Amino acid sequence: MAEFFTVLRSAAVGAFLEVGTWVALMLLIFGWLEVRTAGGIVRGMRRFRRWQPVFGALLGVIPGCGGAIFMMPLFVNGTVSFGTVVATLLATMGDSSWVIFSRLPGHALFILSLIHI
Repeated sequence: MAEFFTVLRSAAVGAFLEVGTWVALMLLIFGWLEVRTAGGIVRGMRRFRRWQPVFGALLGVIPGCGGAIFMMPLFVNGTVSFGTVVATLLATMGDSSWVIFSRLPGHALFILSLIHI
């Protein structure tokens, strides 16, 4: 039984470090781009509200949840719309797409075709 918990702990630590590192890297890259453009990315999202869901979906496609982690504070601050948050979360759905497939296969195919074009 001790060996089981050792393997479980090792796997959990490895997964946490891999995912945490990837998300941190994505946030650092976005933060660096935001500084380099003097706030131009967020300013552009405010200016071109119609394109926010597209931008959110593109961020959501980034592996891990870096796009969603970036988008949520922007929604709370009123910078992006609720539709942008939905587009981001749909694009990050990953394994949860199997749940949608089991309940609404037609809808799942439609959604996945939109986010993986």
